[in-house]
Amino acid sequence: MSFVKELEKITKSLNDHIPNLLYFWSTALDVFILGDMSGTILAVNPALCRVLGYTTEELIGHKWMEFIHPDDLKSSEAERLALHARSVIKFKNRYIAKNGNIVHFEWSADTSGNTGKIVGVGRVVEVESAG
Repeated sequence: MSFVKELEKITKSLNDHIPNLLYFWSTALDVFILGDMSGTILAVNPALCRVLGYTTEELIGHKWMEFIHPDDLKSSEAERLALHARSVIKFKNRYIAKNGNIVHFEWSADTSGNTGKIVGVGRVVEVESAG
């Protein structure tokens, strides 16, 4: 099979799966975050917006460290840097929601091949009410 034919076949297969992937992204209960290696948020799924109370626009383009509980900044930065040495990490940290609640997350993060991107999948473990 020629390179062009193979590329057309792969492209069609990917296009066939895009609606399913978008449905999965938008309906998942777990939170998904895509960032670059410097920690800038590039994409978030609706679950993260619901949990933290921020809009997509309020999150994208910001460093995720801006939303992390101050007591977890050092350990969260160490985990981000660890991704340079190994591909998959698992860790816990806390984010501060827009309403002041403290949201405890359990994360699995992975570098996305050689793209310079980090993919994080998180699960809410606990929510501490602000008031």
